[in-house]
Parts: sequence; C-alpha cells; structure tokens
Amino acid sequence: MRSHGLYRVLLLFFLCFGVLSAADDPIREVLQSQKPIWYDNAADDWKRIAAKVPEKKDSSSANSSNGIGSLFAYVMIGVVAIATAWLLYQLFRNLTIDASVPLVEERRAAVARAVADLSALPFSESDITDPEAALAQARAHYDWRKAVAWSYALHLVELDQAGILKITKGTTNRGYLRLVNDWVGDSQKRIVIPRLLEDAIATFERTWFGHHVADELILQTLELGREQFKSLVEREKDLST
Repeated sequence: MRSHGLYRVLLLFFLCFGVLSAADDPIREVLQSQKPIWYDNAADDWKRIAAKVPEKKDSSSANSSNGIGSLFAYVMIGVVAIATAWLLYQLFRNLTIDASVPLVEERRAAVARAVADLSALPFSESDITDPEAALAQARAHYDWRKAVAWSYALHLVELDQAGILKITKGTTNRGYLRLVNDWVGDSQKRIVIPRLLEDAIATFERTWFGHHVADELILQTLELGREQFKSLVEREKDLST
C-alpha cells in the first residue's frame, strides 16, 4: 500500500514538472503566439499541410502557341527579305537609268551633228534632224515604207560617224557602197560590213523606188541586220582610236 502511494506522488510530481516546463519554454510561447500553419497549437505538435499539386499544362495548346510564333517569325523574315530585294532592284534600276540616259542623249546629239543636213540622204527629209526619232515616229504610225528608209539612212549615219565615208549630196547608194568596198580593201575581217550595207540598199530601193510593199516583217529584218552592222562599225571605230 505504501508503494502505490509513492508511485502516485512521483507521477503527480512529473506531471507538474512537465506543465511548469511547458509554461517556461520560450519556443513554445513563440509558436503559440505566432501560430504558424505547420504547428498544431492545441496538440503541441506538427500539423499536416495538404500540398497543392501544380496543374498540368495542355501540351497541345503549348505546341500550338509555339507553332504560331514560329510561323509569324518566318513571315516577318520573308517580308524583310522581299523589301530588301525590292529596294536593291530600285537602286540598281535608278543607277542604270541615270547612266544610260546621258549616253542616249549624247549619241543622238552626235548623230544630229554628223547629219546636220539630212537632205543629202537619198530621199528628201530636210526638216528632220534626228533620224532615230524619225524611225520611231514612222514605226509608231505604221508607215513601214518611211521606216525602212530611215533604217537604211541610219546605216549611212553609222558609217559617217565611224569616219568610213561622208554623207554628201549627190552620192548615190551604189556610190556609198563603192566607198565602203574601197575602205575594206583586202581585209577579210571587214568584209561583212559591205555585204550588210548592200542588203540594206536593196531593201530600201525595192520599197522606196520600186513597187514592193513594205511591212513590219521587212523592217524587223532590216533592223536586225542594222544591229549587227552597228556592232561591227563600232568595233572598227574603237580599233581606229
């Protein structure tokens, strides 16, 4: 009986000591006053906290957004590339025009100086001072007969400019051809020039003095020959300078 009473006294002592210790513990006082979410104030123990699982993003919508962004980037790159190409084209075009216009004007002025009196040509057109413009005007009005005449006249102008002959009043077409043949001499490199001139003379005489009706095809054939004729004469002019 005495032992049971002793046990009761000891148990009561330890309970009182625990209460006093809890009351004197500063950490517990802070926890009880601050009440953090992870502390159970009533049970003086850890509190279970329910963790939130992050929501899973929809991969299809994310891929769709990335695809739209990539497409927009490619479109913008294409727009920039097209704009750059257009600007470069305009720059090149302006430079070409600026460079070519003075050359055309200079050439026309030189032709006008070489043939100041076009009445010396094999047909009377004394009021015309620019055979290139006269050819273009005749072609625009579908006057193929006059266009053929001016195309032939420009053959003679090219020769005059190169110093191969001089356009003079009274010189016949055959007279111009003899002058060119004399200039060629024995040079086989120049033999094509009189042949082209002879073809141009034949075409001119058939349509101007004869009864052969001129048309666009005849003019085009004559102009193709004149392009070759002009390049050969220009080459001879360069060699002589």
